[in-house]
Order: sequence, then structure tokens, then C-alpha cells
Amino acid sequence: MTSDLSKRLDTQPEECLLIILRHLPACYLVSICRTNRYFRDLGYDEGLWKHRCIVDYGLQSISQREITSWRALYARLKSPKVFEWDSNTYPIDYGRFAGKKLVKVVCTGWGRLASTATGEIWFWGKMNGETWGDNRSRNYQEPVQVANSGSPLPRVLDVTGGRTFGIALTNDPAGLDRKRVFVFSSVESVWEIEGLRDKDIVKVAAGWAHGLALSRSGTIYIFPTESATNQQYRTISSPSMDNPYVEMGGGEDFCVALTCYGDVYKWSPNAEEALIVPGLSGLGFTKLSSFFRHYAVFGQDVRLSNLHPEQSSTKQVIPIWCKDKSNVFGLTLPDGANSHDAIRQIAFGDWHSLCLTKNGKVYKWGEGCTASKNAFPQSGPALGNPESSCELLPFSNTDWFVIQIAAGGHQAACLAVQVY
Repeated sequence: MTSDLSKRLDTQPEECLLIILRHLPACYLVSICRTNRYFRDLGYDEGLWKHRCIVDYGLQSISQREITSWRALYARLKSPKVFEWDSNTYPIDYGRFAGKKLVKVVCTGWGRLASTATGEIWFWGKMNGETWGDNRSRNYQEPVQVANSGSPLPRVLDVTGGRTFGIALTNDPAGLDRKRVFVFSSVESVWEIEGLRDKDIVKVAAGWAHGLALSRSGTIYIFPTESATNQQYRTISSPSMDNPYVEMGGGEDFCVALTCYGDVYKWSPNAEEALIVPGLSGLGFTKLSSFFRHYAVFGQDVRLSNLHPEQSSTKQVIPIWCKDKSNVFGLTLPDGANSHDAIRQIAFGDWHSLCLTKNGKVYKWGEGCTASKNAFPQSGPALGNPESSCELLPFSNTDWFVIQIAAGGHQAACLAVQVY
């Protein structure tokens, strides 16, 4: 910033400058604070950092207690802690990532993955619960960095995991404007899906034993994950150019995707085309979650009145479908809040599931849930059944705010920060 421009900005009303600064990401706010004393004081405005906490982390409603420093809270949000538990226990602090700025945690069938702001992937637990005779069945108590032939992966942009594998979306180490997709079946057995290099991939997802990649144009690619020798992939084109796929997911023997118009499509991993799910078009779904045996679609402006009678209820619910079955389960929040407005994320394990609300609370249902034991087995209750309510995890009543959740197999994990 030149001195002349700085002087011109200094003469503007402070209220106008604060409005401008609200549109800048946190890294730019920090840079502006270093310009001069005036902008340093302006950049310390608590309203700016409260806005960033809301925009970047969804930190809107916590409790009735007042936050003493939103700027300090934002700094803590950049370094969340990992909590882990299984389907029959409650969250405990994993405590092994001090100094790491974690951005995501993932559960596989027997292990967990975490990615950092610096583009690393760390693994702990087992990659496979069976005896393989190699390090895929080794139980790592401490986190181990995933590496390709002893060298770290290129900067990781996203990570996900299936039952016995992980998938990473990375930058190109050569500096080219393209992304690369890697699969790993252990911390050292890593290979690239080379055919996807020029597909302009923006997202990755995992099913039970297959991977998915979404291109910027809305095309989905499904690829095997059992070995590096099988590089074949299937292409699922968008329904139309003006209605591309924007979200995708996988399960035990299915794939599911959401279009920009909110239509839901589903197919098997070996199918040549996706089929629209009857009764789910034009309802305004904006979010999709799937893994293992279930999938859910939801969104803030979902038109519940348009759901078919067997999929609707007098309660505010999230419809949850089970594999290829016609069963529809209704997820309701205990406090009676509008589930579509309140829920940020849903995660499915083998027989237990989690949902994260916008106020940082985590609810669970299914295996190990005292309030609704086995509420959603494969032949679960009808929509609106009282058993389909979920149970608040105990630490959600404390000063912890949960940023992200993960489930897989019989285990779960989350990223959380202490607000007060």
C-alpha cells in the first residue's frame, strides 16, 4: 500500500473502512494491521473478528455468555483439538497434535486421518482391521504422516477415507494449474490416479471400496481403490450443462450426488449412468452426506411440504435413506429446532451416526446411544417415530465448540475449540 493511498484511506470515515475490511479474508486483515498504527487499531476491531468467526467457522450461537475477545477466539479456531471416541464411549482429547493447525479429521473403517493447514496428512489407528501381513494392519498409536515413497505428498487440499483406504486431493508439485488425486492403503502405499490429472478435479469423496472425484464442470469420476495397477475409471456426466453435480458421496454399494438445482441422483459404483431419486427433485436440497449404509440430503430452504406423504412429518425432520431400501428415517433434534436450519453436517458410521449443529453441538444416534438404542438399523423406524430422536453428547454442554465431525466403522472424531 503506497503512502498516498494510505493517506486517502485514513481520511475516510471509520465506519466505511470497517465495512470494507469485513469483506477481506483473515490473512489480509493481518497484513493491513501491519501497515501503520491507524490500521493496526482498526484491524483489532472485535466486530471484524466476530464476523470472521461466523463466516469462516459458522460460530454464530454459542451460549448466553459473552465472548471477551473474538480476535483471540479466532486464533484458537485456527488450532482446534481432536476428540475421538467409539460408538459406545464418549469423546476424549486425543492430545497428540500440539502445534498442528488441523483443518479436517476423517474416520476410515478402523483408523483416523487428519489434514493440516500446511497440507500434510496424518494417520493413526489401523488402515485395515484384517490381517494383511504388512503395515496396512499395523495399529499406530501415534500419528504417522502419509508419504509417497518416503516423500511427503504434494500440498494436500482435501482428504477423505473409505473402509480400508484414504484419498487425497493435492496441488501439482510442478506448479501447474491442475490438481492430482492420490489413493493410499497404508501410510506408505500411495499411488496416483493418473488419468484424472487433466480433469480439473475440485472435490474427492469415498465409498465403501471406491473413490469419487468431481470436476469443476460437474462431471463425476468413479475409480477403484484396491491397487495401483487398476487405473480405470467410470464417468458420470451431469444431467445437463445448466444443472451440474455440485456434491457427491459414496456408501457400501452405492454412489449419490446432488445437482445445483437440488436434485438427487443415485447409482451403483459399476453403473454407466446415474438415475434421479423419485420424489426428491425441486425440494431445494443444498447439502449431502453419505457413508457406509446411509445417505442424507438437507438444506436451509428445503420445501418440506413438497415431500411425499411417506417422507413427510408434522415434525421438523431430516430424511435419511438406507442404501437401496425404501426406508426413510426422520432425524429430529431434541430441542425442537428446525433441523434443516440448524444442522451443518451429518456423518454416518457403521451402526452409529452424528450430526453437528450451527451452534457447535454434536448429537448422536444408533449404536451406543442410550436415548435411542439402535434407532437406525437397516430396517429402521418410520419417519417421525419417537425413536428417531438423537442424544446430545455430554461435552456439547461445556464450553467447547465443535467445528467438524467424522464417523466411520464403530468410531468417531471431531475438531473442537474451547470458546471461553
